[in-house]
Amino acid sequence: MKTEAVPVLLFTYARPEHTARVLDGLRAERIPHLIVYSDAPKREEHVALVEQVRALVGSIDWCEKEVHLQEVNRGLSESITTGVSAAMERFGYAIVLEDDILVLPGFYRFMTQALERYRTERRVYSICSYTMPHYCNLCPEYDGFFLPRSSSWGWATWKDRWGDFTMDLDELLDGIEEAGMDLESVGKDIPTYVAQCRSGRDVWAICWHLTQFLKGGLNLYPNETLSLNLGLDASGENCGVGLARRYKPRSERMQVKKEYVLPPAGKIDPSYYKQLSEQYGYASRSSFLQRLLKQIRGRIRP
Repeated sequence: MKTEAVPVLLFTYARPEHTARVLDGLRAERIPHLIVYSDAPKREEHVALVEQVRALVGSIDWCEKEVHLQEVNRGLSESITTGVSAAMERFGYAIVLEDDILVLPGFYRFMTQALERYRTERRVYSICSYTMPHYCNLCPEYDGFFLPRSSSWGWATWKDRWGDFTMDLDELLDGIEEAGMDLESVGKDIPTYVAQCRSGRDVWAICWHLTQFLKGGLNLYPNETLSLNLGLDASGENCGVGLARRYKPRSERMQVKKEYVLPPAGKIDPSYYKQLSEQYGYASRSSFLQRLLKQIRGRIRP
């Protein structure tokens, strides 16, 4: 793998101000290859905004670029899943961003070095760039640490691991139930996301998370976050202003290094599970959540 040429996929829609900031961050990181997917407007009031985004993308002259202008609106899930699949077939790996994920100094180097470091470590499913404030500096002897939960706020993966991905929610839930796994062990919010996906909400990331969870996958995170979510202003598809206070970033920034010290792929500290369960989602009784899961799967009537 030539780490200096790992492609970055950027999925855009109708947020020119966010996209401009994201592009500025990528330019500062001197990424060599950018592949942009611009979704078509879903509503008339989005036409001008999409055109503004496409003008911004068209003006990029600081890296090799490819631009895919969709003629019909695909929505977030279809755009990302088809775009990532295409990149995996071409390159075997890729870094993935949405148009509200601002990268910070050191992002590209950390992501590419980790892609190379764990290329043959089949249990490592993704490299994540966003680290929640309460997890920062969790493993000070290294520049990163592993969690059993993935993040879509800047991530990367490989073809063989993406090949396990499925959007078949029933298949995933059946496998998790048969294995006796506890969805809440990685966050009390997981059943909520499952319910949203079942109701038709465009939440592709929960299926990616459940795929990894079922496989016992590991996800690498940097000790200090290397990306920020600009979409917590309610402009995004799945993020609201209520999350902004919770995910307020620390002032500390990760030191940019020529070579990052990355941990061996091994077992996850059991205490991390407790922190995940407490920090993600809402405190609810397990019996209620289990009933909710059964209801949304059509196993029992409400």
